[in-house]
Amino acid sequence: GLGIGGIVAVLWLLAVVGLVTPWSGWVLLLGIPVICWKQALALWQRARETSFELPSRFGGWPLVIGWALIGLLALNFLSVIRPFPIGWDDLGSYLNRPHLLVEYGGFIPKMASFQWEYVTSLGFWIFGSETEFGAVASMLLNWMAGVVAVLAAIGVARLVLKRGGLLTGFFYALLPVVGHFSFADM
Repeated sequence: GLGIGGIVAVLWLLAVVGLVTPWSGWVLLLGIPVICWKQALALWQRARETSFELPSRFGGWPLVIGWALIGLLALNFLSVIRPFPIGWDDLGSYLNRPHLLVEYGGFIPKMASFQWEYVTSLGFWIFGSETEFGAVASMLLNWMAGVVAVLAAIGVARLVLKRGGLLTGFFYALLPVVGHFSFADM
């Protein structure tokens, strides 16, 4: 939470001083791991060394729940890259503000406070505001927030309860409000 809050604050600051350019987006994207190289290296090592076993004779419920969770996230992903138009909220607000931010190259009054759209604008910053891929990358950044939230729910359950992480993540992903913001309102 502190990390993403810090990134939003830095993006807001860049917008205020008028440095919303692809260069600044790439510097920020590559600069954070460089500045925090010890933490990035430790996370990479931990991810490589982590392993887990699925207890049971046929894979058991963890395997079934894991596949169901992956299927649910994949369905949400397909709705992000859908070929048909999305609603007004998405185009008029959630994607329009980041697009305008990049088009103007700086701060716009509609984004005065710290908002998630600063993170969404990274897709436009890095891959261009006039390209379809920039818009898709922006929507994928929004989708990744849901994936990170599910992973956080799994991690908290494993940390606190010592078990049941997949089940917690699956039930979290099934919540109507999570489903709505994962695919319906994307």
